[in-house]
Amino acid sequence: MSGQEANIERLKAVVARVRKEYAGDPNVRSVGYGLKRQQGALQDTLGIIFYVNRKLQSERAIASAGSRPIA
Repeated sequence: MSGQEANIERLKAVVARVRKEYAGDPNVRSVGYGLKRQQGALQDTLGIIFYVNRKLQSERAIASAGSRPIA
């Protein structure tokens, strides 16, 4: 297995763990992985992607929605 394949396998394992952690969160629809996006542009870096029902702007709004911040 190449170094890149090993990194992807580690990333998949982290995503599986994070999915379980956020499984009961009412605002998180799904967790996956893909290319990182910065200021609207795709980067050449893999990252964890959270798909949410609504992007909330403050920790207070997140808590009010019964959710928790994504760190």
